[in-house]
Amino acid sequence: MRFLYKALSGLGFILIGLAFGLSLKAQSLSAEELVKKMDQLMRGESSYSRMRMSIHNPDWSKPRELEMFAYEDKNQEKFFIRITAPARDRGTGFLKIGKNLWMFVPGTERVMKIPPSMMRESWMGSDFTNDDLVRESSLVKDYIPKIITTETHPQGGMIYQLELVPKPESAIIWGKILVWVWDQGIFRFGNNFLMNRKNQSTR
Repeated sequence: MRFLYKALSGLGFILIGLAFGLSLKAQSLSAEELVKKMDQLMRGESSYSRMRMSIHNPDWSKPRELEMFAYEDKNQEKFFIRITAPARDRGTGFLKIGKNLWMFVPGTERVMKIPPSMMRESWMGSDFTNDDLVRESSLVKDYIPKIITTETHPQGGMIYQLELVPKPESAIIWGKILVWVWDQGIFRFGNNFLMNRKNQSTR
């Protein structure tokens, strides 16, 4: 899921809901520990996730639902993304192997390799580009985390709001990411991306 933490530009808000099984001890965790656990979870040898992406600007809104299969070996990362909603985009697929990206268009039943000339184009109408899908960033290596707020979840455990600020030397375009994490059994993330390293929300 690392491509979700890439450069975001223009107007738009992306809300990502991820659900994963993860066993945690009932204890107070530091910001660094929470980020390491999230990173370990995302960087496992294989993973499956279902996500909802909402793109908003003053004139329109575009919700999309997608599922992702990811596998990583010692040499390269591989993942496959399939759009499941809305109906007009259902079945559209993207396959990444290393730095290469392919797209499957169900209407024509064709597979197309994304050429270098199209890597800077918008991905599915969002502010992400095709190039963002193949570049990598690390929550642990590229960000400085801080716990902003904590509250008790009705079903037990704690909800942490984390602020992740890019390290000065990292090639990250936005100023920070706000992340909400539930520490008991299932991690649920809500991400608010603030862009251009200024206090400017993409909402």
